[in-house]
Amino acid sequence: DEEQHATSYKLSGRAEAVQVRVAGLDGVDLDSHGDYKPPSALNFDSVCLGSSSVHSLDLVNDGELSLSYDVRIDGASSFTYSNGDGTIHSSQRSKVSITYAPTAAEASQAILRIMIKQ
Repeated sequence: DEEQHATSYKLSGRAEAVQVRVAGLDGVDLDSHGDYKPPSALNFDSVCLGSSSVHSLDLVNDGELSLSYDVRIDGASSFTYSNGDGTIHSSQRSKVSITYAPTAAEASQAILRIMIKQ
C-alpha cells in the first residue's frame, strides 16, 4: 500500500451581477424622482445646420466591482459622443455626452450602444 497525503482548501466565492443604470439625464437627477424612468430614446428635435445639440447621460455603477464600458453609435455620422469608453468604479458615476450636429437638411437616426465589460 502506498501512503497518500491530502490537503484540503475551503473554496468560497460570490457572483456579482453587473448593476449599471442611467441616473441622470441632462443634469436632472433621476434618483430624486423615484417614479421617473429614463427614456428609451433621446430626441434632439430640430437643429439648424451649423449648430449642435447635446444630451448627457449619467451612468452609475451600483455593483461592488469596477467595470469598463465602451460607447458606440451605429447610424448617422451627425451623432457623436464624448467621455465614452472608460471605467466606473463601485458606487461611482460617469457622464457620457451625445452631440447631434447635422451636416445635411434631412432627418437623422442612430442607435447609441453602451457596452458593459467586467
